[in-house]
Amino acid sequence: MIASVKQTGNYLAQKHTRKHGRELWVTKYMDRRPYETWQNKGDGARDWARANVQNILATHQPEALENKLVFELEKIIRSA
Repeated sequence: MIASVKQTGNYLAQKHTRKHGRELWVTKYMDRRPYETWQNKGDGARDWARANVQNILATHQPEALENKLVFELEKIIRSA
């Protein structure tokens, strides 16, 4: 897509931009609820972000490093 837009310089006219634009511009931490709902519930973006971080820390399983990379890292640490 970048190569095709290079000619015109207009990303906004591309279907790809329209399809994925919300991913960049609409944050999941923006409170769009009515004020009364927010006031009654008493939570907000900070609480949502904290809950999201706690969930990631509790459930994330990182992929194991390749043995070759582990060896190289250990070599660097030993030399330091």
